[in-house]
Amino acid sequence: MSNKYKNNIQLLSLGLMQGDYKQIYRAHRNLYEEGTAILPDLEKLILDKDWTSVQYGKQLFFLTGILNLIHDIDEEYSKKIGQKINDVGASLEVNRRISAITNFTNDNFYLFEKCNVEIFISNEIKNYSFVIRKLEKWLSIISKKDLDNLSKLYIVPRNYGYADYTPILCKIIIGWDTSISFINPFAWLFMFNIESSFYREVGHHKFKHSSEKDLDEKREAKQYAFLQLCKSHPFLMKITGKL
Repeated sequence: MSNKYKNNIQLLSLGLMQGDYKQIYRAHRNLYEEGTAILPDLEKLILDKDWTSVQYGKQLFFLTGILNLIHDIDEEYSKKIGQKINDVGASLEVNRRISAITNFTNDNFYLFEKCNVEIFISNEIKNYSFVIRKLEKWLSIISKKDLDNLSKLYIVPRNYGYADYTPILCKIIIGWDTSISFINPFAWLFMFNIESSFYREVGHHKFKHSSEKDLDEKREAKQYAFLQLCKSHPFLMKITGKL
């Protein structure tokens, strides 16, 4: 193992424990380029720890970062590691995090790119063209600087979750309501909620929030979303300006 190889693993581990996003992103990129050769060492980092009582905090952050890297390199390998952790025993929150990571496979998504962001749309969402048009419009409203280092945007059926931001890899997941129909009188409201969720998660990314459970961070992301919604729907500014 080269010193550069060891150094990047140490940098990633330290970055994950300290919440240093620049260091995490740089080390993740360097280790990803090393390929499958690093997988046994990354596996050891995870399996050497006890996950039975981990709920939130730095330990879960660490697991997410390492397992995400493994998944990016080899999806099947990450599933095997996830199964090993489950076999030994892990908390409910750890099991949920493992499932959230390993259930995402590129084979189940349609891929396109916009504003230097890789966008993955689930194969379960049939109206690709409609989704793409909406995303292109929403992304065009956002400042390019706000999207810096946003690596991936996933669009999944809403039953998998509504919205989420993963700060470790700068990844956003948006739940899309597949039941939306143009003949439904509430369709506009449903789309408005999705759009609002999208801007909110971009806000979490822009401000480098570490947890959506922090009330101040949630408030800041909601304020950011509201500003973007006012750009997209000018009537909101007129209404709120009169209040």
